[in-house]
Amino acid sequence: MAACGSLAASRNRCTCRSRPSPASSDGRSSRACLRCCRSPWWCRCPASPGSAARTWRGHSTSPRWARRSVWDTCSLRPGSGSSTFDWGPACRGCCLEMPVLTSNHWNEEQQARPGTFDGEPLVGAILAAGRGSRMEPFGERFPKPILPICNKPLIVYQIELMRSLGIRDIVVLLGHRGFEIAKILGDGRQFGAHIRYVEQLDLLGIAHAVGRLEPFVDRPFVLFLGDIFFIPNDLSLMWTVFQDQGGGAVLATKRESDPALIRKNFTVTLSPDGFVTRVMEKPRHATNGLKGVGLYLFDLTIFDAIRRTPRTAMRNEYEITDAIQVMIDDGHPVRIANAIEDDVNLTTASDLLAINLQRARHTSAGELIGPDCRFHPDVQIVDSVIGRDVWVEHGISIRRSVVFDGARIRGKGPIVNAIVTPDVTVDCSQMADFHIEEPVAVVTRASSRRAAAAARPV
Repeated sequence: MAACGSLAASRNRCTCRSRPSPASSDGRSSRACLRCCRSPWWCRCPASPGSAARTWRGHSTSPRWARRSVWDTCSLRPGSGSSTFDWGPACRGCCLEMPVLTSNHWNEEQQARPGTFDGEPLVGAILAAGRGSRMEPFGERFPKPILPICNKPLIVYQIELMRSLGIRDIVVLLGHRGFEIAKILGDGRQFGAHIRYVEQLDLLGIAHAVGRLEPFVDRPFVLFLGDIFFIPNDLSLMWTVFQDQGGGAVLATKRESDPALIRKNFTVTLSPDGFVTRVMEKPRHATNGLKGVGLYLFDLTIFDAIRRTPRTAMRNEYEITDAIQVMIDDGHPVRIANAIEDDVNLTTASDLLAINLQRARHTSAGELIGPDCRFHPDVQIVDSVIGRDVWVEHGISIRRSVVFDGARIRGKGPIVNAIVTPDVTVDCSQMADFHIEEPVAVVTRASSRRAAAAARPV
């Protein structure tokens, strides 16, 4: 059995270089990969008996993820935490640039067909590779899919929606700081799912991202754009329409009264019998009030359409709407489904604040304040969402704001219409006209048992 081709024989640190390393007598890698490096090489471990080795960059490997903490990597060495030739959970964060991550064994029933579930008709896919450049100044630090909405990452809401459809096999496309997403989701067991990860190095549009999924999808799949928060109406309607028309594609749409929102997304033209005849990206004129919401159901013909989709002249990218138009021109059925009640595209910090305040009205007050917080006895929190392990040193007022996990608030002035992270505070004063009819949660020493129990005085 060949040793891991990526583990370097460094005593202090595994450099994850894709080169042969000395093997021990039992065929395992000779040195532990103690912490993963930040090079574009992924730590890979030796193929075990009975598992099919994969070839990557000239080396035959079979990835295996050990039961280790966040920064430890895949190693079957003694003391790595995994039992002999056994899988641990997913690799929970490793190199900044990751090649394709797959698993040959998740559990015993999956050994024959990796990453699939016999009898289940759908795969789930989430595109989570974007950088969020307009979400600055904290977009560089936090991938948009992990931004919190009422103290739960956006991508977790999407995983839960897929699970509500009975989908267990999920593929997540990673890019910018993808290890942060993998750290939160793991291998999906906590959600009753199996999550695999695929890398997208070049951001060339949504169609290009979907094309990266082709080797990992073998049946119809539901596609979520990872930077959109969905409030569902009836997602099962998409599958019903898909079955009725015998495949093709189903696009989730909603009736939108604001033409400006339609012009920021895409719209469709329908034939008299309800089939889509044209898909228009960012139309100049919103003629029928239908807005696409970034949720799709495709069969495998979409991949052939993507291969024949040219780049756009304006943005030099491969647009998914152009690929859908290729499907339509080829004669494949494409229809719409009113499966979404509302959607919010997280583009700017103001969008994040708005959706948190909106959802806070439908969330219990106890869930709006994370555990392990410490507040000054006179602090007052109104219409706000507070993450875990937050410290507020003075008796200030926090109104219509979102505070991220681990933030330390040491200032003496009020915080209003803001997003507070451990590194920076973002003023969203342009949202001053945003109105909440009633306070969501008011926390003071006298009025909240939650404050006394969970938020210890500083």
